[in-house]
Amino acid sequence: MKILFHNYTTPLSTEARYLHAALNSVGMQAEAWINPQISAYDILDGYQPNVLVSHYKFLTNDIVKYLTNNKGIDLVLNVTGADKQAISAIEDLSDSANIPFVFTNNY
Repeated sequence: MKILFHNYTTPLSTEARYLHAALNSVGMQAEAWINPQISAYDILDGYQPNVLVSHYKFLTNDIVKYLTNNKGIDLVLNVTGADKQAISAIEDLSDSANIPFVFTNNY
């Protein structure tokens, strides 16, 4: 299984980089999409992940389009801070993209 971590690092959280490093350290195939100059299509076509891990605030139209047209990639989303409108949009997206689960950092 190949996992691609969208770099959703912020001044308050380095979760994406931490998870990427942790999975690599136990032998998983994981890559970090750190360079924002690389388009969604280029990184997803080039790495061909089975799973994309991202934060809902970092989803772009290109990522959504790619995932709805490529059903072989699961999207795992951090939904920390999502309001009802964002959750509704994620539920709508799950009708056309594979979202096996979401997670949050709230207690």
